[in-house]
Amino acid sequence: MVSPDRDIAINTGNATVSIASGATIFVMSSTAGMIIYDLNQTKPKQVSVVVHKHKLILEPGHMLVLTRQKAKSFEELEANCHRVSYRRPEEINLPGDDMTAFAAGFSISSALTRIIPLKQLINSNEKRDQILLDKLIKTAVILGT
Repeated sequence: MVSPDRDIAINTGNATVSIASGATIFVMSSTAGMIIYDLNQTKPKQVSVVVHKHKLILEPGHMLVLTRQKAKSFEELEANCHRVSYRRPEEINLPGDDMTAFAAGFSISSALTRIIPLKQLINSNEKRDQILLDKLIKTAVILGT
């Protein structure tokens, strides 16, 4: 989970993920690909991903799956992106033919109960974790997810 106090960029080798201060994302990576869950933003366009000079802007309650797998649909992906409830998956055309990308809306409340590191926020007694959890729950309520 990334919730920076200052703007940061993370180079994953396949992409560069930019996260502005105030935004919260969760990133899962495996041999099947990478999943970026946008959990919260305090203002628009705080989370972006650049793949092959193609910039994608994420919004809270949306996920991005990047993989080298040549899947024809979101449901065929081997990446563990089906763990949380999702809606309206769509393929994103990227330049080059080495990466495939899919975007979908997802349920933040589902992520909080099904992804173990996020689930641990619920049981944490740390003040910072509780503040973050409150923000994520508010975002989930606002988005209706």
